[in-house]
Amino acid sequence: IIHTRDADKEITEALESSSFRCRGIMHCFSSDTALMYKALDKGLYISFAGNVTYKGNAMIQEAAKAVPGDRILYETDAPYLAPIPMRGKPSRPDFTEYTLSFLADLRGEDREELKEQVKNNLFTLLQRDKTVRQLSIS
Repeated sequence: IIHTRDADKEITEALESSSFRCRGIMHCFSSDTALMYKALDKGLYISFAGNVTYKGNAMIQEAAKAVPGDRILYETDAPYLAPIPMRGKPSRPDFTEYTLSFLADLRGEDREELKEQVKNNLFTLLQRDKTVRQLSIS
């Protein structure tokens, strides 16, 4: 798990100087499409938290629109970065419903289809059997 917040330069340098490819997550992605594509090239998934819903975050929103469907995730980053309309409150797992709805609208996708895609992405990332039905993803 790579947390890039306030570390774009360092993460970019690390990705560019490394020959690794692996499964992993760019947690709470808060950067531009250039860094996103570098991460995707390394095999990483891009995960968006509630801050993707904020008006001033066009750069993150552009990345959220551009990330391939088979590499997108969303998350809570609790207790931080609650999505609109819950901004200012401690974030909670059930608030991911707002992030999901925002991402679906932003990408012009059906909300339930995106939810299913993200669930499949998570199973693929974790190399888990997709027939398991006990995992609850909002």
